[in-house]
Amino acid sequence: MNKLKQVDELLKKGQPIHEAGINSWAFLKKEALEILNRLEELNVFILGGDVYVLSYDFFKPNYDNWYCNRFSNETDIEFTKRSVKTAKDFIMNYNIVDTEASQIFFAFVLDEFKND
Repeated sequence: MNKLKQVDELLKKGQPIHEAGINSWAFLKKEALEILNRLEELNVFILGGDVYVLSYDFFKPNYDNWYCNRFSNETDIEFTKRSVKTAKDFIMNYNIVDTEASQIFFAFVLDEFKND
């Protein structure tokens, strides 16, 4: 299976957040960390991400986010590892207060990549 299809299959394991105006999927903390491990294996750059709240069956952004810019001297592998680490650190350290009425989800901004 090519890289694009593999990434697409991974992302589709999340919750669609199209109703929030975003053509992507979001993940609970544990799922997000697992997806990041797989994205790292596929050498996909994580440019950043956003935090969403699922409240009464509707996703809305809470405007928390992170980003990771590539250094000019960084190799693809170095940037992949650093961008995944940045995402993992953000997610692991994010203070989550889930209630019966709301849950926190994370969505990724991925770099466009060559289908290799």
